[in-house]
Amino acid sequence: MSADALRNTVEELAAFHTRHTFSPLVGPAAEEIVNRLTAAGYPDVVRRTWTNAGHSADNVICTKPGTASGSPVVLLCAHYDCRMEDPDDATARAPGADDNAGGVAAIIEIARLLATVPLPSTIRFVAFSGEEQGLWGSSAYAEALHAAGDGAHRVVNLDMVGRPPADGSVTVERDLGNSVPGNDAASQAFAAVMARAAADHTALPVRLGPIYSSDYGYLADVTRLTLATLPA
Repeated sequence: MSADALRNTVEELAAFHTRHTFSPLVGPAAEEIVNRLTAAGYPDVVRRTWTNAGHSADNVICTKPGTASGSPVVLLCAHYDCRMEDPDDATARAPGADDNAGGVAAIIEIARLLATVPLPSTIRFVAFSGEEQGLWGSSAYAEALHAAGDGAHRVVNLDMVGRPPADGSVTVERDLGNSVPGNDAASQAFAAVMARAAADHTALPVRLGPIYSSDYGYLADVTRLTLATLPA
């Protein structure tokens, strides 16, 4: 794991005047993510355009195929758009370093580390836009999966992971009764595995919390995925 690489990605994304979904800079920000995933060794990196309420932007989707035929899909996702206090202000300076360049940087670094590692499951690294306007990018992605009869076995959503609280703890959030309650047991079991891994492999205190107000919410409701997330 390279602290320098993480810092560089955060700084490059935060250098955009804004990455607001309505800003013309959201496209170049998406291309920056594409270029970094491509440089990490992935040939299958695409931008997928969605439209909502007259606005369009792209999700960035990078696929690492699994080695096992018919293997389950794991989504590792974060949103790359940002905002200031007014969610409709697309012109104000908004570096969005914590919310959520840090999550995107983590995904890109994980992708780099896994690029040459054979894994049985297919991994999709996904960077969403439109999160700050109401999960627009992830809702479009989830609806596309649902329409195609596709899905995923696990979702790990990284949102605001770069600025931990004073005790340095990491919170693992899990489904505790959203509109698809059938997710709850599997989500809670997966969160327990993630919390155990954090305790086994890091010195970070671990907390458990409920999922809320980020891209995993819509993915759960539409595609019936097993969820957990790692916010700070």
